[in-house]
Amino acid sequence: MTPVKSKIDTLEWSQRSWSTLDFDAGTALTPQEVKNLESIVDRNPQTSDARILLAGYYQRSAFKQRPNANATKYITHLTWLIDNEPANPNLQSGYLNRRSPFYNKVRQSWQKAVRANPSTVQVLANAAMFYQSSALAPALRLWRQIIAMQPNNAEHYRQISFLYFLHAGDVNKPYHKQCAKLCATYLQKAMQIYNQQPIDPSLRPHLQREIAEVVELAKAFGFTAKLDPAREDANV
Repeated sequence: MTPVKSKIDTLEWSQRSWSTLDFDAGTALTPQEVKNLESIVDRNPQTSDARILLAGYYQRSAFKQRPNANATKYITHLTWLIDNEPANPNLQSGYLNRRSPFYNKVRQSWQKAVRANPSTVQVLANAAMFYQSSALAPALRLWRQIIAMQPNNAEHYRQISFLYFLHAGDVNKPYHKQCAKLCATYLQKAMQIYNQQPIDPSLRPHLQREIAEVVELAKAFGFTAKLDPAREDANV
């Protein structure tokens, strides 16, 4: 059964105003706000907004290699969100170090979510982001599934480029050089698509920065990356 998503009223848990209720906002919670949000979840376990904030608050504790109380709370909220709302965009921030003792538990939740939602792009993208820095092969499989469904979406190629960028860290390893080349290939594909349609002006500087970073990466590995810049006349 799909749970009924319950919104939280700021007056219930905080004396401050909040423009967003996401993982980043969760990092700024005070201990009293955390206590208030946990009380809300205790009363209504379906309150996903509260769980998102709490997951953001507890997330940093989960990067420690030894289990601790806050890390356990992070995993509790994170796996609830994956199991009940796997298409929630906030889950793209649900990182976990592969050395974490909780890694397999979260991985199993994502595997289950992907099996249950094989055609839901947001679910596949969320799962791919979970694997992004820890496991190249499953992340690639997910992005390729997404591209098969949306072959003209530049953002998907950009994400694959970044994935290869993360795994191209050692200039002395041939496999890393191959990752660097694929990083450039996929970013060029993304730029070809971006330049066929309007580009959000706020995105342009990010693309230009990424192009510069990939050009430098290529130089470090001894090859030249030929990348199209974002067209100035593609403004909206």
